[in-house]
Amino acid sequence: MRTNGKGKAGATASYEKALEWVVGGVAFFFVVVLLGYLFGLGAWVDGQPPRFAIMVENVEQIGNVYQMQVVVTNEGDVTASDVRLRAVLHQDVGPDEARELRFDYLPQRSQRRGAFVFERDPRSGVTVDLSVTSYVEP
Repeated sequence: MRTNGKGKAGATASYEKALEWVVGGVAFFFVVVLLGYLFGLGAWVDGQPPRFAIMVENVEQIGNVYQMQVVVTNEGDVTASDVRLRAVLHQDVGPDEARELRFDYLPQRSQRRGAFVFERDPRSGVTVDLSVTSYVEP
């Protein structure tokens, strides 16, 4: 019995060629979806500068000092770096107690935690002012 030379080898080559087209089509689809997503992100994001919200999470006495844990949130659409926070305890008696805290990197729409360390209890008879004093857009 004679064959025309294509036989099994021809069927395998045809199958491999079809598989290549299917894989290529799926990859092309994902690349187009990814590019569309990135383009949409760039087109519809307002590009609001960093906006910060600071919240006191907890105050804990450790030895002779008090740690005031805070959460800072960047509610803007732009990443901030070298973010500096300042906390000032205004007291009725004695001098104010001021502390600073620095975060290297605060991406858009994210949170970071840190702690201010005070000699006096920030929960008792004092006013605490929290503020962001500076940041840099990388």
